[in-house]
Amino acid sequence: MILGLAVNFFSNDWPIFELHHFNQFHLTSELVLFVFLSALVFESALSLDARALIKNLAPILMMAIVGMLISVALVGFGLSWSLGLPLIIALLFASLISATDPVAVIALFKELGVSKRLSVLVEGESLMNDATAIVLFNILMMLMLEGHFSSANGFDAAWQFLRFFLGGIAVGVASGIFVSELLVRLYHGNQGIPVVLSLVLAYFRFIIAEHELHVSGVMSVLSAAI
Repeated sequence: MILGLAVNFFSNDWPIFELHHFNQFHLTSELVLFVFLSALVFESALSLDARALIKNLAPILMMAIVGMLISVALVGFGLSWSLGLPLIIALLFASLISATDPVAVIALFKELGVSKRLSVLVEGESLMNDATAIVLFNILMMLMLEGHFSSANGFDAAWQFLRFFLGGIAVGVASGIFVSELLVRLYHGNQGIPVVLSLVLAYFRFIIAEHELHVSGVMSVLSAAI
């Protein structure tokens, strides 16, 4: 905030601070996904206890997938009924707002010293429900563009959901094993190699998963980091 006020104050006198230079910058959804989201997911997944996460994987997946679907259904049908919105539009909006961000909650957990299992459940669920929300949003967008909903494209949507989700996990596990072997061969006491290579390959696997294989990039990064 202080930096912003300072730039605004000096922009009238010093050309270097003129704000019109920022007019060429456009924050797009692709920029958020490929530059910010993949790095954030990778860092968050690395900080998790992998053994504790795997041990509690069943309840985490239950909350991240089933819980997310229930939340989207309740919010979507509620909005459609109360506001008269088309159901597909209401569900699309519900998928946008149903993902959780537990940053403040995790900080409070650390301050209060709650059990490690509870922290793992909340953090793990928050990471995986991001992937669920993105996949669900894309599927609902596809159904909306088709203009109609039937049992046939309903089954297709369910299949696409499983393919996106499980395909992302498969890509992440395979690339994670490959990167681990690569790091073992390249690491010769240089601390910078694992950091740089891991970060670069986090972006690489996200792009490959999303653009080339059309599966969940978030799940690929998450499963590889774990």
